Amino acid sequence: MKFTNPKSLKDLDNVVLLDTLLRGLKNEQDSISLRKLFKETINTHYRLFENKTFTKTINKTEINPEGNNRLEYVLPTVRKVYSKFFIDLPGLFNPTNQYLKTVKDLRLELYQLQFNLEEFLTELSDKFKKNSKALNDFENLDSTTEIMTLIVENYVAGKLKYALEKTNSDIQSEIRDTKLNNQLGL
Repeated sequence: MKFTNPKSLKDLDNVVLLDTLLRGLKNEQDSISLRKLFKETINTHYRLFENKTFTKTINKTEINPEGNNRLEYVLPTVRKVYSKFFIDLPGLFNPTNQYLKTVKDLRLELYQLQFNLEEFLTELSDKFKKNSKALNDFENLDSTTEIMTLIVENYVAGKLKYALEKTNSDIQSEIRDTKLNNQLGL
């Protein structure tokens, strides 16, 4: 099966491709969660990426005469942002950090509860459309990967800032409110 130049994210709904994107994960729960996020991205949020910015063929070379498009970058970017929240956590949550364990664990929980796939994909789509040409002068870089990485880092930094700004006494109520909002779909 060919996975290059899809016309829609729905064209990427394939077990072989998703298994490839999940390769290397050590925790089975991460594989299950990420597969679910991939499926949700493909089947529910595909419309966010139905734009020439994402579907236009780019990167045609002698080695790759058919080129590719930016839809091919979306699912790996979802894996990258998921990893920043649940696998390769920011250094603040490193076990050697000096925070009290209970406060750190609650702050980590608050940080992880801030991850919202729809919000992230909307931000990815909007910011990429606005900035897709920002690195055109850097002809030796894969500008698509670099811009998407910057969008991931910005999203993560915003959620980390939110978790850090909460006082220790507010964290438990913030966790409760966030869980409630998530359950209600707010």
